[in-house]
Amino acid sequence: MVRSRELAVSANEEFSQVKDDAQRIEKLVGGIAGACSEQATALEQVSRALAEIEQGVQSGAATAEEAAGAAQEMRAQASRVHHEMVLLRRVVLGGQDTSPAAAAEAAAAEPVQAPAAVRPSAPSPRGAGARGGKHFVG
Repeated sequence: MVRSRELAVSANEEFSQVKDDAQRIEKLVGGIAGACSEQATALEQVSRALAEIEQGVQSGAATAEEAAGAAQEMRAQASRVHHEMVLLRRVVLGGQDTSPAAAAEAAAAEPVQAPAAVRPSAPSPRGAGARGGKHFVG
């Protein structure tokens, strides 16, 4: 009977040890689960931040493209204004401006065509333009 009692005490100690080991494993698994949850949250935040950065980059690229188009249109408009000024000078001076600057302007006065998407419409057939049909005679 002593032997049975020793076996029972030994078995009880072993079960107690197994119970303690199971509790430690449960705590470790809980810690791992918590760490995985934190990592998932952090990855979600990184993903959102990257999406915001991408949106900002795309917005910046669109703005830069619009600015480049506007700059190109402004260059074309400046060239057309310069060409019109040369023509106006010729009309006002009656073609008598023979200065070297006038000759250089006349040579360089070819207007630059605006891109098709922003090119102004053609003038009216009578050439009235914005003056309501009144013409100036030079």
